[in-house]
Formats: sequence, C-alpha cells, structure tokens
Amino acid sequence: MPSHYDLHLDVDPEVGDEYRGEVAIQLELATAVRRIELHGAELRVGKARIAAARGNVPARAEVRPANETMSLSLARPVGPGSVNLHSAFPGNLSDNRRGL
Repeated sequence: MPSHYDLHLDVDPEVGDEYRGEVAIQLELATAVRRIELHGAELRVGKARIAAARGNVPARAEVRPANETMSLSLARPVGPGSVNLHSAFPGNLSDNRRGL
C-alpha cells in the first residue's frame, strides 16, 4: 500500500510535448513480494528499483495497456515492511485530460 509519493516532473510545453519524470513511492508491504502492481496508464518506464532494508533490488517493468497497470518484477523478494520504489520515466503531454 502506498503511503507517500515524491514526484519530480521536468515539463516545458514551449519546448515540446515530451517530459521526463522521477518518482519515489514509499510502500508498506504486509508480506514479502516479488511483484508489485501499480496504476500505469500510458507510461513508459525507464529504470526502476526498490530500496529495501537489505539493499537495492532491480525491477523490470511491464506495462499492461489493456488494464492500465504496470507490473514490476523484482530480482528477489522484498518486505515485509517499508520499502521505496524509485523510477524514472519519459512521457508525452496529452490533450485527452488523462495524466499530463
């Protein structure tokens, strides 16, 4: 369950329709997991990792457009407890009032 978001967006509509973003999401995990599902409509994820008590864990992102989610497969289990998801992503400004 997410408990805190720290989001940074680099957006300049006068330069073009593209933007870049970075996010850190604090998650509270009730049990150990190897996969995390997030809302991910129209996202393209660059790199993702989980910062956990036992160190950083690389994550492979798979976007699922049909159900507007993103699945992060972790190199090893993390949790239970508090972990931080770190991700960088590009995007495009949108006229459809969904996201940016």
